[in-house]
Amino acid sequence: MKILIIDNDQTMRAVLRRILSVAGIDVLECDELGAATHIIQSEILDVVIADLNFLETAEEDILARWTTLGKFKLVGMYAPGDEELVAALKKKNFRYFFRKPFKVPEIAAVLSQISGKVIDLEKKILPVETKTAISPGSIPVGEKKTVARTKKKIPVILPGMILIAAAVAAGYYLWLKPVTVTWNLLNNDPAGLVVVNEKIFVLDALEQKIYQYNRKNRRREAVYNLPRPPSNFFWIDEKYVYLYNDWENKLHQGQITDGRIVLSKSYPVAARYVTGFCLARDGFALITLTGEFYLLNHRGQIIGRQKFPDKKFFGLASWKDGWLVLAEDKIYQMKKNFLIQRVYELPPEVRPASSVSAFFASGKKLYFTFQGQSRVLEIPIFLLKKSPEF
Repeated sequence: MKILIIDNDQTMRAVLRRILSVAGIDVLECDELGAATHIIQSEILDVVIADLNFLETAEEDILARWTTLGKFKLVGMYAPGDEELVAALKKKNFRYFFRKPFKVPEIAAVLSQISGKVIDLEKKILPVETKTAISPGSIPVGEKKTVARTKKKIPVILPGMILIAAAVAAGYYLWLKPVTVTWNLLNNDPAGLVVVNEKIFVLDALEQKIYQYNRKNRRREAVYNLPRPPSNFFWIDEKYVYLYNDWENKLHQGQITDGRIVLSKSYPVAARYVTGFCLARDGFALITLTGEFYLLNHRGQIIGRQKFPDKKFFGLASWKDGWLVLAEDKIYQMKKNFLIQRVYELPPEVRPASSVSAFFASGKKLYFTFQGQSRVLEIPIFLLKKSPEF
């Protein structure tokens, strides 16, 4: 059996790969849809196991194309709180699911149902044979039965149970490991934060510099001076640097060249009192203090607009196939068609929201910086509580 795992959480992929590989299953893995399509096209797969986030955000034509590329079965992994999404996907003929944190018997049951034969992942963890230094001819006849029974129970069953318990405990530990983390910066007034691969970039509004940190060891690696005029929002991708100036309402585009940020283009933006700025598929997205959401093209022209409820808003982050919008008491999850999909309660560590100076989402984590505070708060998204009002 050959299985592809699609999940942007490397820890989850490692745990699942270990569970499957001990049963002799050939495991492939990737962390995004484009790579998944390439693997599905080039490999003969029996099963594709995908995190529910990918199934939720994937366009229907992509999933339809997958079915034409192979005869594999699609299995969804879901976390606590995603039961409504599972029910919705079941209505779209998605049949197979199992939960995170992983339970070995549940995974085995799903794979057995798919393959039509019993797949005992727990049994495969046990040692397959034991050796004894006593030959059968040297054992007295009256004791032979007792020795044989003892030989099977102690060396095989007990160590096997210990291995299973250790594997389950490790799985739970790895799943519960990401907790709320606060780490200190060397910045005076962080006003913007962007995570790119293994790097974290922080804009200091007071010093007008962008500091580059290593995401793993959190050490400062580089400092870039911002060109005039001053900026209070920014975005960095693999190619460009984008700066937004809320005082003159202009969007600036540039590049990092020889350790310096060099601006090349500038566009006016028809928005006032901007409190959030991030990248979008066709350009950029802005949120204002009064809840006006603007979708801009790369020339700063408004191509979409949405008005949020009568509240104050303090941050915007691109996530999945849409955005997370930070309000004074809620976090709204909005899809690309501007529909509100979910509403989360604001974590107590973030209150009051008016103190947030930067808001960013990457993978399964949220990042916050605060006005006048030299720290970054890192919160796993699964810790957010759904609002009972929605």
